Amino acid sequence: ACVKVFSKIYGVSCYVAKERMRQLGYDFVDGTIIECDGKPVPPFIFPQNTLKDDETFIIDRDNYERLMFENEEFAELINNGRYIYLGYVVCMLSSKYVAATFNSDDVKLELTDYAREHTDECLIRFKYKILENSDSIYPYEISTYLNKMPEYNEVVPESFELCDEDTGLDESTIKLIKEYNDELTELNSNEKSTLANTIIYHMKKTEKTECPIDQKELVNRTRLKSATISKICKGKTKKPDIRNVMVLCIALELTIEESYDLFEKAGYNIREDTLRNRAYRFLFSCTRSNLQECNKILRYFKQNELPIR
Repeated sequence: ACVKVFSKIYGVSCYVAKERMRQLGYDFVDGTIIECDGKPVPPFIFPQNTLKDDETFIIDRDNYERLMFENEEFAELINNGRYIYLGYVVCMLSSKYVAATFNSDDVKLELTDYAREHTDECLIRFKYKILENSDSIYPYEISTYLNKMPEYNEVVPESFELCDEDTGLDESTIKLIKEYNDELTELNSNEKSTLANTIIYHMKKTEKTECPIDQKELVNRTRLKSATISKICKGKTKKPDIRNVMVLCIALELTIEESYDLFEKAGYNIREDTLRNRAYRFLFSCTRSNLQECNKILRYFKQNELPIR
């Protein structure tokens, strides 16, 4: 049997929901409404038996920061840009799973529709321990439960650990890792050691796609002059203005790793902690957004818009 669950969950993903479902005679959770910092978060679903009784996808900020400090394996997943904390879950950082939404001058990263339907593919699972004196109260009336938000004592986790089982990878993740490694190997080859050759490489990758990018299309996307793009692609301009490097990353829809690589080959240390670099590093996760949306983000960071002609 399958039913959508409407419940307020603090810290523990679907723990309360799973217990309630057992009491209601159901054995599979199709979705949950979750609150994060007092605000509702879009629900997500996962296959039956994805989570054990003491496992969760959701982790509060305090425990997230504690794990970052205490668990080197977990910290490395975040620091190397492979995963990102979205305020309640830790997700693989890819445009397939994480999208940027814009509201006026504000921007927010959230799970894509695909990610919310394939959480077992992209979210990290955590193992938690409940305080001994934590006592949840569950409603037993189905009509009461399904017709309004139930009242109960919040289940407060005492501690979180990274699930050992997360080291086991499914085929889709293994495929992503292989593509990731192959891409980095290619970008680190002698042939792709220059900025010009790397840009040409990224353009050639799009030749068999629905939206191929040649120099003319690159001009349209970047809003740079044709002569400027031509000089960069011919290697005559070895260090373009940093704003134009960022606009090239956006126009070519580069991944985070590809963006870091392009900045390095253009002669910029984008990892240096400046407000501009922070803004650009944030844009690395938004390169599939259009230039207008990216400039909204830069205005929020109080940075100059792109490009510089």
